[in-house]
Amino acid sequence: MSQRRIAICQWCAPVEGPDVCRFAAEAGLNGVELDIGPLDQEMPMTDPAVREKYLAEAEKYGIRFPSLALNVFGGDYTMLRAWSDPRSEMTRHILKSGVMTAAAMGIPILQVPSFGENAMKTREDMAITAEYLRYAARIAQKFRVTVGTENTLTAAENRILLAMVGERNCKVYFDNENMVFFRGEDPVDMIRTLGSAICELHLKDGTEETLSCRPLGGGNARVAECAEALKEIDYKGWLVLENNYAGEGAVEAVKRDVTFLREAGL
Repeated sequence: MSQRRIAICQWCAPVEGPDVCRFAAEAGLNGVELDIGPLDQEMPMTDPAVREKYLAEAEKYGIRFPSLALNVFGGDYTMLRAWSDPRSEMTRHILKSGVMTAAAMGIPILQVPSFGENAMKTREDMAITAEYLRYAARIAQKFRVTVGTENTLTAAENRILLAMVGERNCKVYFDNENMVFFRGEDPVDMIRTLGSAICELHLKDGTEETLSCRPLGGGNARVAECAEALKEIDYKGWLVLENNYAGEGAVEAVKRDVTFLREAGL
């Protein structure tokens, strides 16, 4: 089987702006998962001029954008407000902006995170979040964009959430270490259980105290076993690195993680 493509999260690279494409190419990667950007900067990626700069650099360095993240969620703007809450209008605006930005850039997956104040803790939280995910998915259908929910739910809870959404283009954006760190769940079993419900995934490693702080295979996130599970379910999507690559030696650190994944058969 051909090797799976590997990308890096934009927010994990030690460079800013479109230069992330150069960094990714230098590190031997195939792509970059972009972020729409903060609200106080008016979500920069929604600006066509900004998008063109990223697309130009991507073409120059042979880099692709497999997904776009909405890391803007949190605080007052979450997917846990009732649909009738006046603040929900901004939540819908963020979701629609994400879909339209992904479509404009030819990005096939919109990653919608649910952490911190946006995390689902009850069945009611899941039902409210499902309304917003359904809203985004129905817009995204027109552009063949998949909405990926990244969250702290178990595999069984994620299955329930997807059923609540009820749209085929809403899937799980998986993260191997989050499940260990936030829930003490077995990421290997979750991969096997979720199977084709996974649209894309972050791979990282760390400790009980700190996320993304260890080279792949050097922490407690069972990355090697996750790799075997991904092969078992015949996962063909992108592998998106989310370790912390700040500081000197970043290129070498990324290359080390890429080598780990290749030696694991991915």
